[in-house]
Amino acid sequence: MCINDIDRDEIRSGFLVTTDRKKLWNAQINLIAEFKRVCEKYDLRFFADSGTLLGVVRHHGFIPWDDDVDLIMPRADYEKLKTVAEKEFRYPYYFDLWYENDIKPANGFALKAYPFIPFAKLRDLRMTHIEFWQFEDIHQGVFIDIFALDSCPPYTEKEIEHARQFRALQEVFLTCYDPLASEEMLKDPSFSTIVWRKNLEDLLKKPLKERGRFAEELLVNYEYYESKYVASTWDLLSDERKIFERAWFDETIYMPFENIEVPVPKKFDEVLKSYYGDWHELKNYRTHGLYNSPDISYEKFFESRHNPMNASENFLRRDSDEMRNEFLVKTNQKRFWKVQLNLIEQLENLGCKFFAIDQTLYSVIKYRGFNPEDDFVRIGMTRSEFDR
Repeated sequence: MCINDIDRDEIRSGFLVTTDRKKLWNAQINLIAEFKRVCEKYDLRFFADSGTLLGVVRHHGFIPWDDDVDLIMPRADYEKLKTVAEKEFRYPYYFDLWYENDIKPANGFALKAYPFIPFAKLRDLRMTHIEFWQFEDIHQGVFIDIFALDSCPPYTEKEIEHARQFRALQEVFLTCYDPLASEEMLKDPSFSTIVWRKNLEDLLKKPLKERGRFAEELLVNYEYYESKYVASTWDLLSDERKIFERAWFDETIYMPFENIEVPVPKKFDEVLKSYYGDWHELKNYRTHGLYNSPDISYEKFFESRHNPMNASENFLRRDSDEMRNEFLVKTNQKRFWKVQLNLIEQLENLGCKFFAIDQTLYSVIKYRGFNPEDDFVRIGMTRSEFDR
C-alpha cells in the first residue's frame, strides 16, 4: 500500500505535510494492514483510538500534524492477540509486548518508565522511530500503539469494595510501572492497601516479565466484574481518566483512513467528546519527535551514532534518508539542499566569483558538503564582483 502523492509535499488543514511525514505514514498504514489481517483471521475486534479516531472521522486520514497510530481492543481480544502474535507477526514485523524487553540501562540512566507502559506495539524492525535514546538494546522500529479496553469503576454492585480493589490494582500496577517509585511508596508509613505489603515487596524483587504478567492477570480478572464503564489501561493509571460507556463499543462501522478502511465504534461522537470535548475544533498538538525513518533500521541508526565516520550508503540520494556524522538526514532536507546547490550552480553559470564563508566554510572543510545540522548556505564575494 502506498499513501497518495508520497513524493510531494502538500498543505492539509493549514499544515505543511512533507514527504518525510508521508513516508512515515505509509509505513504505519502498512502496519495497520498487517494488524488488520491478523485480527480478521482470528475474529478479533479493534478500533481506531484517540488521535487516530479523530483523524479517521475529521480528516478521513491522519491528523496532518500527527505522526503515530493508536488502536484499541477489548481486553478479551487483546489477550487472544497475545497468544497468536508470535506465530502470526513474522519479520520484519514484531509484536512488542510492554513487559517483554530485557533492558540494560546505558549512560547512567536509571531504569524508570520504559518499558513499564501497559500497552503493546506492532513494529517494523527495518525502520527507525527513536523514543528512548538511553535504551539502545530494545526494539525501536516504526510502530503503531495497541491499547486494551478494560473494565473500570464505578461498578454496578459493591461499588465501595470495588473502589478499594481498584486502588489496590493501581498500587500493584505502580510496582510494575516504576519500581523506584514503588520503593518510595513502601517507605511511606501512611501506605495501606488490601494487597499485603509483603506481597508488594516480593513483587518488586521479581523480574520485569513476572511483574508485567501479574499486572495483566489482575486486569483480566477485573473483566469478570460487572461494569458499565471501560477505559484504556493507560488511562486507568492517569489522574484524569478518559472513561467510556461499554455500550459505545457494541457496534462497529468502517470508515476510510487514507487509502484503507479501519473500524471505529458506531458511537464515535460520544467517544471523541469524552477525549476532546469539541472535537471539530482544529488544535495543533506536538508530535513524537523527528528521529524516525522508514529507510534506516534503528540498529544502523545507533551504530552510526557510535561510528560517525561510516560512509553513507545513500549519499545524495534524494529519495532516501541517511545517517551522516551521527545525524539523521531526511529526504526533505536533501531536497532542500538540492535546491540550494542549483542556486549555487546558477551563480557559477553567470561567471560569478565567490567563496564559502561562516558556517558554510566550516562545513566545506569538515564535511566536504553540507553540515547535517544546517539548512542554509552563506557565500561571500568582493564588492566589485557583487556590484557587477
